[in-house]
Amino acid sequence: IERHRAVNELEFELEALRDDRDAAADEIEEIDARLDEREELEARRESVAEELQVQRTRIERLEAEMVETFNDRMAEVLSLLDYDGIDRIWIEARERETREGRRKVTERVFDLHIVRRGDEDGVYEDTVDTLSESEREVAGLVFALAGYLAHDLDETVPFVVLDSLEAIDGDR
Repeated sequence: IERHRAVNELEFELEALRDDRDAAADEIEEIDARLDEREELEARRESVAEELQVQRTRIERLEAEMVETFNDRMAEVLSLLDYDGIDRIWIEARERETREGRRKVTERVFDLHIVRRGDEDGVYEDTVDTLSESEREVAGLVFALAGYLAHDLDETVPFVVLDSLEAIDGDR
C-alpha cells in the first residue's frame, strides 16, 4: 500500500512537471513569436524613418524652389510693371524655435521683405500693410504662381484661371 501510495505521488508529481514543461514550451513559442514581430516592427520603423526623411527632403526642396521662383519672378514682374517706389520684394526662409506643449520645436517661417526707394535714392524696408491694393494683388499672384510652379502643377493643370484683375490698376 505504501509503495502504491509512493507511485501515485510520483505520478502526480510527474504530471505536474509535464504541465510545467508544456507551459514553459508555450511561453517559449510566444516569446519567439513576439521576437519575430519585434524584428518586423523594427524593419517597418526603419522603412518609415527613411520615408519620413525622403518627405522632409522633398518639402525642403519644394520650399527652396518656391522661394527661388518667387524671388526671381517677383523681380521680373516689378521690372515689367514699373512700380514707382518699390525697389525689391523677396521672401526669406528661416527657422525659429517655438513651444508645442512642453517641448521646443523648430519650425520654418517665411518672411516677406519689401524695400522701397525713398526720396533722393534712399532705401528702407517696408511692410506689406503699406502696399497699395495693386501691389498686394501682384505680390499675391506671383506667390501663388511660384507655388504652382514649385509643386509642378503646370504638368497636370497646364493653365491658370483668374476671375478678376480689377485690383491691379489699368495701366499695368
